[in-house]
Amino acid sequence: MCEISFDEGASVWKESEHTARKQHRCDCCRGVIRPGERYTKTFWIGDGRACSEKSCAPCALVTREFDEEHDAVGCPSYMRTLLEGCVQEESDVGNVAMVDKWQAALDSMWERRRAAEAVA
Repeated sequence: MCEISFDEGASVWKESEHTARKQHRCDCCRGVIRPGERYTKTFWIGDGRACSEKSCAPCALVTREFDEEHDAVGCPSYMRTLLEGCVQEESDVGNVAMVDKWQAALDSMWERRRAAEAVA
């Protein structure tokens, strides 16, 4: 499994589920979260600053699975970078199953982003 390391963890990390009352943008895939859709809000304090980001339901699911498998947590806006790094590392060692799994997640994120850009 690829190695994910962070210099310092967040001093506060809170995730909460919400139903959108207005349109939002997913900070992970940059896709649209429409009113009535479920999304995850992630709040954390780290490196002396507070951040809050939103993830659409598909991205939140991928993020939770990735976090569990790697025993690490990544903020939504950094998840694509983490997935790309994992795909590269797993490709280097020939772990085809993991490459396929995380590449499929990345492809799905890019599709949601392209769909959002097409309507914008």
